[in-house]
Amino acid sequence: MTLEKPGNTHQGEPWDTRAWVEEKRFIQIRIKQGPVEGKRTWGREDLYDRGYPGKRCR
Repeated sequence: MTLEKPGNTHQGEPWDTRAWVEEKRFIQIRIKQGPVEGKRTWGREDLYDRGYPGKRCR
């Protein structure tokens, strides 16, 4: 759905970009902190074994 189509709750309302600015600031702060010490104990494949709502487990 685009902003121009009926049914969009934001149609005609200006976007409030303050949340996006704050999110970008937060991300920049985290990047400046650098990588965390240690190494993760899981791999991408481990995520596939985790269930989530609506997923049928193997």
